Amino acid sequence: MANAFNNGYALLIGVNDNAEPSLRLEGVERDVQALQAVLRDPKHCGYPAENVKIVSGPEATGKGIGDGLAWLRDKLAADESGDATAVVYFSGHGHHDRTGYYMLPYDVKLAGLRSTAIAASAFAADIADLKPRRLLVLLDCCHAGGVGDGVGDGTKSALPISAESVPLDAFASAVGVGAVEASPAPTSEPGGKSVDGAPASERGRAVISSSQGEEKSWMLKSGEMSVFTYFVIQALIGHATASKLPDGRVAIALLDLCKYLDMQVPDRVKAERQVSQRPNFKNSGMNFPLALVHGGMGYEKGVTPPDAILAAAQAVAAAPVIRHTHIAQNMENVTGAAQISGSGNEVNIHANTGTVPKAADTSRLDDQKMKVLDELDKDGLEQKIKSQLLCQLS
Repeated sequence: MANAFNNGYALLIGVNDNAEPSLRLEGVERDVQALQAVLRDPKHCGYPAENVKIVSGPEATGKGIGDGLAWLRDKLAADESGDATAVVYFSGHGHHDRTGYYMLPYDVKLAGLRSTAIAASAFAADIADLKPRRLLVLLDCCHAGGVGDGVGDGTKSALPISAESVPLDAFASAVGVGAVEASPAPTSEPGGKSVDGAPASERGRAVISSSQGEEKSWMLKSGEMSVFTYFVIQALIGHATASKLPDGRVAIALLDLCKYLDMQVPDRVKAERQVSQRPNFKNSGMNFPLALVHGGMGYEKGVTPPDAILAAAQAVAAAPVIRHTHIAQNMENVTGAAQISGSGNEVNIHANTGTVPKAADTSRLDDQKMKVLDELDKDGLEQKIKSQLLCQLS
């Protein structure tokens, strides 16, 4: 298929839930689901649906995360093209003490943190064993709070961990990345052609962390997703500069993404939180393509791509996985806050008891959002549930 990035693979790890209640991160699952939806959408990034896997919720245990990496390793081993691109995304809490840096899985125990957390060195070693031609690791693991972090006003709860960003030099080196900061991306038009030419199809490895040092990784003021992931998706769907591949298709390349994050994340966090959050980059090898832009067509100059939140909602609406949705609800008494959960190829929508939204509640949606609801209509979802699903994603 012309609009498919056939040799793209992604493992998206989101530790949103946690057996330790104080460590729960309610927005993380929305991040991984939005990223999955856009990556798999042939109108956007074009990754084959079977090549994108989510590990989240109670499945995001130490073993579950290890199994996810094994899945990705097997997928890459089966790819005989020699042209695979792999993305590993981790969003969750991190902890740094005198013994090293740790990622906190669902089943971590604060009373025995070192023995139940995932050492960053071990996580990096597992990633280093992956053998794609091109590899990108995205780390969003210094979150500004847990349950009750007050994303609306910027306040955060005191966590029983030392939340710092990943020591990127050591992590990148363990992954197999040279400690070389990403240079600026080529000059080009957003969503269009690169003035300086297409990215080279050479080997490359890169790690991008959402923040540096003791900086926190913040949610958007609206609470819809993390600032970092929001701008990753914005870049993927065409808001960043883009490059033309040798076959004429338009793609987002590594350095396009780095430059865009470097510009956008600090400005948004400064405006909304009055604090600093600066993504950190390490890469080695050549600049390389990460995903298609607008199914490989790109955007003409002057055409504005959709917003990341709306694009994710549209991608969810269009995805075949919606046809296998499981709905748990009280049909006579539907809440105003439907919840999404699930991983892999299944999505669960749970509607807790509450009050039925009035029909007028949907009138505030603009025409584009109503079109998304129309798409959801095709899958037979009850209207009240569909409205709440869309409101949660957009």
